[in-house]
Amino acid sequence: MSDTIFIKSREIPLFGEPISEHDIKLNSIYYIVNFVDENMMIPVMKTVVFVGKNLEQDDNDSYYFQDIDSYNEGILYNPKDTDSYADFYVCSAKELNGVYDFEHALERLMHCSLRQRTV
Repeated sequence: MSDTIFIKSREIPLFGEPISEHDIKLNSIYYIVNFVDENMMIPVMKTVVFVGKNLEQDDNDSYYFQDIDSYNEGILYNPKDTDSYADFYVCSAKELNGVYDFEHALERLMHCSLRQRTV
């Protein structure tokens, strides 16, 4: 038995394919992938859970994501709760362009890895 895994070759799009507002599912895990440099060579990834849309009374088209650690601890979105610590990320449908499912987040990272090899 080999200590390596063969991955079938695949096409990787030059630009990411973020989650669509129509495909997003409540309590599903997503990944926010950003880059800290202009050349998009240094990625930062956060694992989050989609916890709802328009959770505040005045919200309009607001998508709420919670960090995976606090979600796993059972902390729920409650703006009046000052005792619990959780990170919430709120964005509009237009701002979902950095939020990916697992496969598409992996493609963003793979594309970054290939770019790093050419430098």
